[in-house]
Amino acid sequence: MNATAAGTDQEELIKKREKVLADAKAALARVFTAPGKSDAKRLEMAKTLNSALQRIELQMEKSELASFPSAIELPVAGKCNLRCTMCSLSHGAPMYPNWTIEEVERFEPLFRFAKSVNPTGVGEPLSVKDLPKMLALFKRYALVAGFYSNGTLLTPERTEMILDSNLSQLNISLDGATKETYERIRRHGSFDEVISNLKHFVRRRNERGLSKPVLQIAMVLMRQNMHELPLMVQLAKQIGAQSVYTMYEAGVLKDERCQLEPERTNAVLDEARILAKSLGILLMAPANLPVANSRSPEAPDEAQSGRVRCAYPWMNMTIHNNGDIGPCCRIQGEIDGFKYGNVSDGNVEASWNSPGMVHLRQRLACGDAPEVCRTCNIRTSSFK
Repeated sequence: MNATAAGTDQEELIKKREKVLADAKAALARVFTAPGKSDAKRLEMAKTLNSALQRIELQMEKSELASFPSAIELPVAGKCNLRCTMCSLSHGAPMYPNWTIEEVERFEPLFRFAKSVNPTGVGEPLSVKDLPKMLALFKRYALVAGFYSNGTLLTPERTEMILDSNLSQLNISLDGATKETYERIRRHGSFDEVISNLKHFVRRRNERGLSKPVLQIAMVLMRQNMHELPLMVQLAKQIGAQSVYTMYEAGVLKDERCQLEPERTNAVLDEARILAKSLGILLMAPANLPVANSRSPEAPDEAQSGRVRCAYPWMNMTIHNNGDIGPCCRIQGEIDGFKYGNVSDGNVEASWNSPGMVHLRQRLACGDAPEVCRTCNIRTSSFK
């Protein structure tokens, strides 16, 4: 094939993609005015079309989007009753007022298109007075809802409230599979009390014949607790949890980073994966850490090159506790002088295509990822 023919084929491909993009935009714009459809059907269509449009825009690396975020993270809990050693609250970060239902209702225009919502924040969601109303709102918009809790406030009354709410997933942060490790890390928490709460929750869910919420145990991997990951998998099985989610410590405790002991970390991860498979527990763990001299010198380094693939700026909207808007938990404020936006601006929809969000997508698309993205250990190149 000569260069002229190849160029023509490329032009045709671009035209086809633009046509598909235009058709998807038009279909999404009509979804809530389509005659003869129930509200539930319109919501289903809106979410399906929005996801399809998202994928096209990501593939084409569009920087200004016609689609809306499919996942939204809301910091409804600004206060916490624990002081975990790796949490910013233990290192001078401020607490914030818990949100009201009125503050959550500001996001209703986006809920129509979103698939999931995570109402957590820096604090404890079960301390939020309006949480039952929030969960009812999420149910009305057919949102897959799940949040993180420390489990200390999971009383029998709150258990029944959650089971009534159609919550999809309850994530409980433990960080230690033994009483000693747990209470050293999660200060002011009682290991025995939390385990008792979780067993009661699973028992009541089963008695009511429910399959949801799925119970997931969360663990931040640090040098002081990583050896208990296999024990955590066993504990999850004993409690009746379906999965264990882990991530590396994010850097608050620099001396606790697993990256300082890659061989030990990898051995623990491999052991936990084998055990989880044998027990039927879904283990979501980070990739093994690179070990010195394990990588070919000719191998390209994505982080160094700046060519970072991440879907978050095309799919996810995260609201930080101070109201800043960004695509993930690591990004807020501004980039290169371009602001991402804040809920106080009064239009959360417009923030999805704020100067900061558009500029970030442009940098990722052209292979010039900012440092915060190159050093990120949670980025994803695919949609969930």
